Amino acid sequence: PLFALQLLGDWVERGLLEPAAAGFRRSGAEVSTPPTLEAMWLRRLDRVVEPFGASAVKALDLAAVIGREVDAAEWRAVARHVQLDRAFDLVEVLLGQGLASQHGQGRAPDGSWAFAHAGLAESVAARAVRRSAEVQEEAAKILMEHARSLHESGAYRQSEDAGRRALHLAAAACVEVRLQAMSLLSWVHQMRGRLDDAYAGRLRELQLAR
Repeated sequence: PLFALQLLGDWVERGLLEPAAAGFRRSGAEVSTPPTLEAMWLRRLDRVVEPFGASAVKALDLAAVIGREVDAAEWRAVARHVQLDRAFDLVEVLLGQGLASQHGQGRAPDGSWAFAHAGLAESVAARAVRRSAEVQEEAAKILMEHARSLHESGAYRQSEDAGRRALHLAAAACVEVRLQAMSLLSWVHQMRGRLDDAYAGRLRELQLAR
């Protein structure tokens, strides 16, 4: 059913449906059908993103690697990194095409959003990794910079959350990012006076990786 819905959405976007006695029918134009749901999602997304340019493609790649749910402040950080000026205009288009949704009920006041389906985010992230082996490292660095700015502003809980996700990505990243993650763990240790078991284990792993 999900594939059929996405296929219909693709046809509507491309103007391939025309009114008929029983509703709508496909026009006489020859239509190629993507073989998989992943291919369908990516084709729809690429068509929507194309007017925004290459920086928009890169921004969505990084956002998907970070996770399905996209925090507004992290989206701004990604947009700055890739020099995307119309980041939230892009989000509005994605929302209008059913490729993104707002957090919770109604429109999120801070502009946070999510990919419309977990499978869509996974498809975009998988393609991003195929395109560039360094994309996880790049995303981890963005998260680390964001975590630092949060910590410096006193937003310790948000800093910790960003740090946790940076650590998840840093598992596949270079030593530089691992050391940055270890630095954040040190901040958490100083702030709390102790580390929980998960942090303590990760810190030991990072120390061994130096």
